[in-house]
Amino acid sequence: MEKDISVSYEPNHIYHGWPEPSASHVKKLADGPIAYKQQYIDSTFKETEAMRYGTLLHTWGEMYVAHGKDSFWDLHECADKKQCTAAGSLNTHGKTKAEELLDETKILLGWGDYEKLKKQTEQILCNSASKELLDESVDVEFNVRFPIGDHRMRCRCDGATNEFWYDIKTTRERNPITHFHYAVRDFHYDIQEAIYGHASQLMGWEPHSMRFIVTSTTGQHRCEVMTLPKQMVQIAYDRTLELLDELQARREADYWLPETYGYTHEIKYYEGGLF
Repeated sequence: MEKDISVSYEPNHIYHGWPEPSASHVKKLADGPIAYKQQYIDSTFKETEAMRYGTLLHTWGEMYVAHGKDSFWDLHECADKKQCTAAGSLNTHGKTKAEELLDETKILLGWGDYEKLKKQTEQILCNSASKELLDESVDVEFNVRFPIGDHRMRCRCDGATNEFWYDIKTTRERNPITHFHYAVRDFHYDIQEAIYGHASQLMGWEPHSMRFIVTSTTGQHRCEVMTLPKQMVQIAYDRTLELLDELQARREADYWLPETYGYTHEIKYYEGGLF
């Protein structure tokens, strides 16, 4: 491993305090400089229920790899209805109680979160491709700081086998095979793979397509393992370098307006209709 690459296991709150940009920073700038400023400079961003639930799912995955399939459920405790929203997630009182129970290594779940998480994890383990990734994991939830182009970045990997890095993604779509490409477009997962793939090769992994364990939060909670086309990832890598240059320039100038501001734009048109 090259000397300017470091691997460590600090928890999320330490990792997010590091100065290097992460894939999340680059993906947010891809949404536009206003979105970036609101989340990372103005700090108006707040954790959503989907993000909180995703943390539960990742905790399950980490514990499954480290301690076996029953380890998460051995520590869980169901909240009473007074601690839950109508949809079955933890309300304010429930979240406070959950923080208290963490000191006792207990995991408090709302009834809705419990039912959904139980079904999703069952389907993850029913899919031999996703189960194999978890069973053959050599590391989980590790942090990497590394160079890319003229910049330095950081990333936090959900898990890796000897062959692949993988990431667990949730989706509201019932069939990931036919609809995951919408999430790739909307959340810039191609940029994430370009960054993670670069880091993995610096650490000694052979070039490979990152595996996305895509698990549906609706319907039958179907799980599929997905990869992205190599050409898409290469384009995303080039775009990442451009975005990192842009991020550095915007930080130095403290300028967070789109380049399109100040101009009048004509809507695009082609014969027969609008683009």
